[in-house]
Amino acid sequence: MPKTAVKTSELNTLHASVLNTHMVDNQLRTAGVFAAPVLDAFLSVQRGAFVPAASQSIAYSDSIISIGAGRFMLAPLVLGKILQALPNVNGKSVAVYGAATGYSVALLAHMGAQVVAVQSHPEIAQFARNALASTGFVSIPVVECGIEAPEMQKQFEIIIIEGSVHAVPQVILDKISEGGQLLTIIGAGHMGSVTRFIKTDGNVSRTTLFEASAPVVPGFEAPDQFVF
Repeated sequence: MPKTAVKTSELNTLHASVLNTHMVDNQLRTAGVFAAPVLDAFLSVQRGAFVPAASQSIAYSDSIISIGAGRFMLAPLVLGKILQALPNVNGKSVAVYGAATGYSVALLAHMGAQVVAVQSHPEIAQFARNALASTGFVSIPVVECGIEAPEMQKQFEIIIIEGSVHAVPQVILDKISEGGQLLTIIGAGHMGSVTRFIKTDGNVSRTTLFEASAPVVPGFEAPDQFVF
């Protein structure tokens, strides 16, 4: 017998770390996510810390996790491929709309981004703040507002809309800085594609990158309704 008993909390932490590593090795690496900064972020930031208690049993599965009020966390592989499709984010200003529980912004912060989370649902925004604080990302702002709020009037070098949309509203395209880009999933259900929008000389072009599925971000169900 060991002379010193291992605390239950330590065992839980070790178990979560093992599950998180398995998630990276079996879901991301085997499906083409190979960028070192992305893999390092996924290995360092445990997904389970951002998953509500009721869904802990699937915290490390390759699945979308519903977090209530129509909000959700993207499947790890889809999120990993989106992050890999970004340019070097180190030192870049990044905004994540529909940021769910803060997992994606924690990953981006670990990769060196100066990131802002946008989540208008009060309870989910508070969950994100708590999860970020508990994992050491205390400086990441979680802005509780819609897309046209004064708090989000500045432009960003990178924007992510975390989920699928039927259309990207002009008010968000206007927030892309010159030379910057936006990534999101265009389409709904199993018919979506991750799409990159790049602003050059004030004009925005778009390129389809790869197929992906995710629920529609609340408020993007119709082109004329853009409220999270």
